[in-house]
Amino acid sequence: MQAFTAWKICVLAWEDTDPEAKTITVSRNLTPQGLFTPPKTEAGNRAISMIDAAAKILRNQRELTRMYPQTPFTFHTREYGERIEDQKTFVFNASLDSVNGRSGAYYSAESLGQTGNSALRRAGLRHRKAYQSRHTFACQALSAGVYPNDVAAQRGHSDAQMVYQVYGSWMKENDEAQRSLLNEKLNEFVPSLPCTKIPSSQPPRSLLRSARYASAPSPGLFYVIFLNLLRIYVCSLNISAYQIA
Repeated sequence: MQAFTAWKICVLAWEDTDPEAKTITVSRNLTPQGLFTPPKTEAGNRAISMIDAAAKILRNQRELTRMYPQTPFTFHTREYGERIEDQKTFVFNASLDSVNGRSGAYYSAESLGQTGNSALRRAGLRHRKAYQSRHTFACQALSAGVYPNDVAAQRGHSDAQMVYQVYGSWMKENDEAQRSLLNEKLNEFVPSLPCTKIPSSQPPRSLLRSARYASAPSPGLFYVIFLNLLRIYVCSLNISAYQIA
């Protein structure tokens, strides 16, 4: 799932990954000039959750590059002129498949773009920029029922406003799926009220009195009904966030 850009994939380090928690910490960016810098905003410093398929791919990649030596680099902070010397073991090491032996320990964003374009041509697919995969990730996540706030956090936004603005019109097309989700999640909370059917013929007064008392819900039942209605109301408020553009 593409929750971050090629500029961050290039300098992803094994020290940023947590296989047990299935998370990746994003804390650095590679500029077109080859400088290591922090993400554009504070919200860009984040932990990304991996799906099982991504975690499996990362485990396979670990066999190839995890034991490579650490590479030193200079990290340029947001403070003017401040630099920090650091070293990491990069997940995607360019020297692994180097032909001429002159590749470094990490890829540039341009080289990743060229690799992606070559893969698209070989697959017979029309050209698209790698950055567009971020939109694909957002659409698929929203379609799978992920909350907009979580999608925004994965993409490095401070709030979900951008998600609503960009994908609000598309989210309306998912109304039927949301109704199905409501039916699936909330129908089980609807209580069945006990009642006694009174025969059409006139029953004795004693039977009528007993039936009236038997059909009257107990105070405890009213409490259960109230809690269920409150739960349905709260759930509906959460689901209605998808309707906000």
